[in-house]
Amino acid sequence: MDKRHILKVKSFNSEFYFVYYPIYGGENSSNYIITIVNDGKVLETQLILGLENKQEQIHSIIQINGVTQIDAQVSQNGKIISGYKYLPNGDKIDLAPKVGVQSFWSCMNNCLASQGVAAWAITVLGILCAAGCAATEVQDVMLV
Repeated sequence: MDKRHILKVKSFNSEFYFVYYPIYGGENSSNYIITIVNDGKVLETQLILGLENKQEQIHSIIQINGVTQIDAQVSQNGKIISGYKYLPNGDKIDLAPKVGVQSFWSCMNNCLASQGVAAWAITVLGILCAAGCAATEVQDVMLV
């Protein structure tokens, strides 16, 4: 495995490894990610997949531990066309565009896109992060 596909993170007294596999054939930034602790125990798996459809939209899917969290259609420039964020209780949130100010998201999208992150991936990851931010303090991050 290529070392650039392993990320070591220290948080409090724990070390975690994020091992990610690029998915070839999916859109840019499609990955399968495994989170592992030092003893080798798998804490979580994540599938981040983008598939271009005939309307030149990206069908964006995020699964955590095999459970779909987000299933959405996103434009090439990161605009949500339609889709849902699925909640643990079985409810779903409609992600269809609403009228409102999006200056923060536009700024963040532009910044990450300038670093080579695909716009569709920025959008679906932003939704996922906003819905469930981790309450841990990261002390150190490094490529292994």
